Amino acid sequence: MIKFLIEKEFKQLLRNSFLPKMILIFPCMIMILMPWAANLEIKNINLNIVDNDHSVLSRRLVDKIGASTYFLSLIHISEPTRQAEISYAVFSLKTTSRGTCLLYTSPSPRDRQKSRMPSSA
Repeated sequence: MIKFLIEKEFKQLLRNSFLPKMILIFPCMIMILMPWAANLEIKNINLNIVDNDHSVLSRRLVDKIGASTYFLSLIHISEPTRQAEISYAVFSLKTTSRGTCLLYTSPSPRDRQKSRMPSSA
């Protein structure tokens, strides 16, 4: 049954002069024109960062993110006592429809074992 359907389709394809051209030209047109029509690059993102790690590595990460051109505004909160700014970051995350992100870095137990973090004694 399928053999006859495939045979019929190929006969119809070879009989019509427009179909082979369409099969070759349309995919090429889509590959050429789609980069101008659709841009998938994300820009102008509001970013709130709550950094509880306070390490050099997390500070470098925040600096690299801040130097990027993809982010419109950057709010960096690094002090644990700044509860009002953390609340603002969470509030803007919930209310802003412009793609606000919240990046939260916290110390891991592995960092404490390697004594990269100050002891809380």
